Amino acid sequence: MSETRSSTESSAAAPARRSGLIRAVAVLVSLGLLLLAGYFLWPAASDRELLERGRRAVEEGEAQRAAAAAQELLQRDSASVPALRLA
Repeated sequence: MSETRSSTESSAAAPARRSGLIRAVAVLVSLGLLLLAGYFLWPAASDRELLERGRRAVEEGEAQRAAAAAQELLQRDSASVPALRLA
């Protein structure tokens, strides 16, 4: 009788463990997706900042600042694309 009871208790605990494992995997996948999105979105935000800085410099008539912003943007782009590094 005690054998039946212990197998019943362990089978009742299995769905709870499985549910906890599924929840843990879902959290890890969610964190991975957030990190991946951040990896792609972070450079885009800094590129927009550089473009805005260059646009303001052009509006203010400061060619050197605009050229510096454009050069920095080109350097970032060429560093992120392997084919452009060779060019």
